[in-house]
Amino acid sequence: MSIECINLALSNRCNAKCIWCPKTRGSKHYFDMPFETVKKIIDEVADPSFPWQIKMLHLSENGEALYNKDFLDIVRYIKAKLPNTALNLLSNFGMFKPEIAKVLFEEKLLSSIQMNVDGHDAKSYRAVKGISYKGVIK
Repeated sequence: MSIECINLALSNRCNAKCIWCPKTRGSKHYFDMPFETVKKIIDEVADPSFPWQIKMLHLSENGEALYNKDFLDIVRYIKAKLPNTALNLLSNFGMFKPEIAKVLFEEKLLSSIQMNVDGHDAKSYRAVKGISYKGVIK
């Protein structure tokens, strides 16, 4: 038996202001998941006595994971403890800087990256996402 996917909400903060985003889903507090919490979760699922195989870890949940100051350390830790588990990042790419991309690609830390471009030009993109189209495309 396996668990298809675990989502880790590394941050509930976001640099975008998407028109569909549930900003009022019960909390007015912003948080980043502490590295110690991530370690506890990963250590539990990596333990040989854990009853299921995890096929994928997804690093976002209505927030931009890159806000978490420990993002790269978290990804490295997960990859070291669960080398056969796919690691996916969903990002709006507004905070995806070249130095982060370089580490992620050179160290082969992610299995996949998802992003959506919600608009057909800069004006429509800003209307939907509230962030710069030019910066995301770059």
